[in-house]
Amino acid sequence: MAGRGRPTRGARPRRGSFCGQLREANASRSGRALGLTDGSRQYLPANLRTATGQVDLVADGTFTAVEPPDTRIESSGRIISTRDGRGTWKILTLGGTDRVELVFADGRGSELQISTSISSAPTLYYFLADPDSGQRLEFVRRP
Repeated sequence: MAGRGRPTRGARPRRGSFCGQLREANASRSGRALGLTDGSRQYLPANLRTATGQVDLVADGTFTAVEPPDTRIESSGRIISTRDGRGTWKILTLGGTDRVELVFADGRGSELQISTSISSAPTLYYFLADPDSGQRLEFVRRP
């Protein structure tokens, strides 16, 4: 999920925004665990539907991932698997939209879009395939 545009430097999220909540919740360095929703699992291959699918974001800008879905394009087509690892995260503002960028220690990265709604908890998400397919993988805060 390669990003487009350039991050806005020095922009601070407004208090109460999801980005602000991430920073405030992580101030204790305890992290914020985000897990793949049950509704998202239907879009995964059968052998991956029981994967842990968790990402822990820590205030110091690091993260730990345990089996989140990962997609890559190879000559044989789209490959869907899971991966574990550590890396760094940051909030980017691209085209006026906040996103969370994850960069694994091996240099591969992902971008998660942020969805906020009055009627539901903030969600990080990305599309498994073309957004028109509706295969949206969502991560929400774990208790």
